[in-house]
Amino acid sequence: MLGIGFRYNDVRNVCSSLSDEASKIFIKEYGRINQEEKDIDDVISTLVSLAQACERDIFPKWAQEALDKVNNGKLYNEILKIL
Repeated sequence: MLGIGFRYNDVRNVCSSLSDEASKIFIKEYGRINQEEKDIDDVISTLVSLAQACERDIFPKWAQEALDKVNNGKLYNEILKIL
């Protein structure tokens, strides 16, 4: 919907609707994942989730994990990783 992006975006999108076991099988069959793409996607997907959540009147539960990454420093560390 937003245009051409990293291949890893597709992996994340598919895995988000699969069980942990099915995700592992999908990733194994998908092939090599570009770690740099994954690292960048980890940051961008968190920021996009937070931006979308903040547009709502009530903060949604689905964005809590992204907010936790801000509060516990994980997002900061992911940003440092890609710099």
